[in-house]
Amino acid sequence: MGPSSYRPADGNGLLTGTVVAQDGHPVPGAAVGFGSGSTTTDAHGRYVIEARAGKYTLTPSAEGFEDGHGVKLRVRDGAMLSADLTLGSAAGSDG
Repeated sequence: MGPSSYRPADGNGLLTGTVVAQDGHPVPGAAVGFGSGSTTTDAHGRYVIEARAGKYTLTPSAEGFEDGHGVKLRVRDGAMLSADLTLGSAAGSDG
C-alpha cells in the first residue's frame, strides 16, 4: 500500500484489507471482486482498490477455496475504508 498521505482522486474512495482463509492465514493471489471490477491480493494477502464513490459488494475468491461471503460497503468521496475478507472452505475439506 502507498504512503499514509495518499489520497484517492476526486470522486473516489480507497478500500484496503486482507483476504484470509478460514484458519486466519492470508491468501496471496486471491481475487477480490467489486462492482464490475476486480483486483488480486499481493504476497501477503493484502488488496487496495481505488473506486468511484458508491455502493459495492466485495467478494473474495481463490483457487482451491469456496468463494467467501460478500461484504457490502459504501465508498465515499475521499474516504479510506478497511475490510478484511474471509474465503469459504478449502476445496475438498469437510467443512
